[in-house]
Amino acid sequence: MNLTSDMHAGLLLDDVTPKLAQIVLNRLLSNRAAEIGDVLPATGKPATHADDRGGWWADPTFGSRLWLLTRAKLTGEALARAVTYADEALQPLVDSGILGTVAASADYAREPNGRAVGIDLLIEVTQPDGSKGSIRYDGLWKALGNTP
Repeated sequence: MNLTSDMHAGLLLDDVTPKLAQIVLNRLLSNRAAEIGDVLPATGKPATHADDRGGWWADPTFGSRLWLLTRAKLTGEALARAVTYADEALQPLVDSGILGTVAASADYAREPNGRAVGIDLLIEVTQPDGSKGSIRYDGLWKALGNTP
């Protein structure tokens, strides 16, 4: 299934309901508060207690830290951070029983000539009933406001 609205551009679902995909995207695309020491995109400096570290006041652990990649360069480190941030954001869905397991992976989005132009994120899930599916988000890099 391919959702085609602007909000879901580049989202491909395989054996995952749109409702579950929305729950996953809600966690991935909501800004979790940066941790002390995370480099903030606006300043390029590590976050301190005095900085606006983003996040939701009612639960600063809700969402993901993917927003910290806003000004990141396309490197292996950025791919690794995208995976770490996605896994961190989705773990509460496993802890609460909404998902059985979740595993994120990231790869470069490439132009036909092979040039890396972004990051694609693949989320593989096992639901509590044992069924498996995946959510591929090819629009992650653009959703973060980055350009190649």
